[in-house]
Formats: sequence, structure tokens, C-alpha cells
Amino acid sequence: MKLSFKFKPSFTAEQLKIVEELSYHTTKLYNVANYDLRENGFKSYVDIENTFKSNWHCDFLHSHTRQQAFKVLEQNWKSYFASIKDYKVNPYKYNGLPKPPKFKNMEDRKNEIIFTNLAIRFQDDILKLSLSKAIQKIFEVDSLNFEVSNKLQSLINWNELQQVRIKWDNSLKQWYLIVIYRKQEIETNADNTDVMAIDLGLDNLATLTFKENANSYLFCGKKLKSVNSYINKRIAELQSIEMKKYGSDKFKNTKEINRLRRYRSNYINDYLHKVSKNIIDKALEHKVGKIVIGKLKGIKKDMNYNKGFVQVPILRLGELVEYKAKLNGIEVKYKEESYTSGCSAFDLEPITKRSYDKTRRVVRGLFKSNYGFVNSDVNGSLNILRKEEKCIPKLVETMRDKGKCSRPLRIRVAC
Repeated sequence: MKLSFKFKPSFTAEQLKIVEELSYHTTKLYNVANYDLRENGFKSYVDIENTFKSNWHCDFLHSHTRQQAFKVLEQNWKSYFASIKDYKVNPYKYNGLPKPPKFKNMEDRKNEIIFTNLAIRFQDDILKLSLSKAIQKIFEVDSLNFEVSNKLQSLINWNELQQVRIKWDNSLKQWYLIVIYRKQEIETNADNTDVMAIDLGLDNLATLTFKENANSYLFCGKKLKSVNSYINKRIAELQSIEMKKYGSDKFKNTKEINRLRRYRSNYINDYLHKVSKNIIDKALEHKVGKIVIGKLKGIKKDMNYNKGFVQVPILRLGELVEYKAKLNGIEVKYKEESYTSGCSAFDLEPITKRSYDKTRRVVRGLFKSNYGFVNSDVNGSLNILRKEEKCIPKLVETMRDKGKCSRPLRIRVAC
């Protein structure tokens, strides 16, 4: 499996000059090829390469860097055609007709610089990126080198590097590296036979139940809601000040607004990574061989939710759980979860429209079954499990045998 790591080295003045020079040539080359495609029609990567490999900008780029720029352009056009095709079938998913790939510029849309594994070396704690002969002659260097700290070396398998991408952060106005490497997946353990179901949400980010275990867990999402609400409030205050100063038409985001948005993005990303790691730890603890995740695709587009829901990427949590599960040899499946919130898992009701009764969610977080009040998210998670496995989960058996079951354990992730 390919993984990525964001690496922010301390650039020297010479390194910045080299990166800016490379970015200039790859940006201009991308635009030249893109203009030809917009005017004369789409071309494949091979045709683009044959047409523009003699362009003078190519003299300043390593052959692999040039080829990757052409491949990215080809993929952008293929994505455009796919969007046009999908727009004709599902126009409600888009705000307007998709447009062809835009041109890059050296102000706020600098093109990324891509080095493949054939242009990357890692020797003596130094990451070395190959340069063209023209760049080597201008700057009198053999390669673009970045020193890697001992702490960073332990996080990445440097012997399995696939790509290094140098990208521009327009809000921070600085360059950073994306290191892409390969990591071997663990083979599935035959002793891990349990199945875990995950119901994704907001107050409870993830609700876990099991097929062969009566335990259940709730991962708290209220901290994310609180941070998101505070950031929205501060941004609204700052925007109001700027609009009074310059007017709504001339208003632009300030450094403080960009800083707040960046802080929120980093905080949410860090929090979701920690939650997903804890979920996989629970799966390994209970010898889970398969994880079933409730499928929420399209829910934000089809329903009118507030900012607290839209700005927290719930589906991102499912993606993080999926790749971390696969690294540990755990199978992951997504299950469509219609009617799971309004049918009683403890009464073994069929999960159909006929059995669906939303009024049984008497208050937020509680569902009324014939065995009393139960947590509504636990009920939904159990129904996702029943839908996929066609089984009676251990927690349901415990409730039906004893008339009661243990409460779900609420887990608050430290930040």
C-alpha cells in the first residue's frame, strides 16, 4: 500500500531558488501543453510527450519531472471528461457545468514538482532529488538535498520511496514536501473471526458494536463541534470588521482568518487520525477480521445540515479507518444504512421501510425498544451489522436473555 507523509524542511536560500526555478519551468510547460489541448483537442500522455519534449523549458527539468507534469495534465483532462459525463446523469451533484483544467500561475497556483523513485536517493540521512544538467550548471550543485532528522527517519520506510512532491501552500506562502512510500500490508489472521460495525455520526463520531462480543464503544465528537463552532465565530467577527473597513466587494481574507482556517483543518485532521488509530486498536483487541462501515455518501449534498455537520469530514474518518485496517490485515466493507436508525435491533425487527418508525427516537441519543430505552447510535450500529452479516449480535442476545446490557463505553480522545 502507498502512504504519504507531509514533510516541512527548513529551506535554505539556495534551495528556495532551485525550487522556484523548477516550479517556474514546470508551470510554464504545463500551461503550454494545456493551451494546446484547449485549442486543438485532447491528446494522450504519449502524444503530449512527443509534441513538447523538445520545448526549451524541458532543458531545465529532469526527464521524470517533465513526464510527471504531462501525466498530471492528462489525468486532469480525463477527470474533466468524467465530470461532464456524470453531470449529464446527476446534475444536482454540481454547482454548474464542469470546466476544463485551468492554467497555472506563479502567484497562487504554482505547479507541483514531482520526482519519481528513479530520481530519488536516500543516503547518509540525506534525501537527494535529481536535477537536470542545466540546473546543476546554473546553481553548481549535483542534486537538491534535504537533511532528514532521526525522528523522521523512524516514521517512513525510506527504502521504499515512490515519489517526492514539492508543493506550494498558498495560505502559508511556503513550500513543503509530500513523501510517498510503500508499506507492506499484514496478512489476514485466521484466528480473527469477529466482525465490527461502525455507525458514523457527529456527537458520536463512531459507534462500535461487535458480532461475537457484547461490548460497545462511543467515540466522542463534541470536542470537534466545539472547536469548529469557536473558529466559525471568530472568522465571522474578523470578516465583519474587514467588511466594515473595505466593503463586501473588496473584502479579502486576512492572515488571521487564513491562520484560523488552517488551525481548524490541522486540528480536525489530527483528531480523526487519533480516533481511527483507537478504532483499529479496539479491532485488534477484540480479534476482528472484518469491519463494516455505514455508508453515508452524498448525505451532505442531499440534506440541509448546519455548518457543524458540513465542516467536519465524517467520511474522512471512514477512509482513515479503511486504510489502517488493511495495513493490519482487516477486511473493510461499506454497507448502505437506510432504515437502520428507525428499526429496533433488540426486537429483531426487519430493517425495512415497513418497520421503520422514527418517532421511537424519543429524545436525542435514545431509542425506545420493547426492552426499554437504548442508545440510538448503538441501535443503528447493530442494525448495520445485522444487515451485512444476517446474524444476531452478542449484545442483542444479552439484552434478550437478561433484559438488560452494559452501557456503551464513551471514549474521549486526548488532543
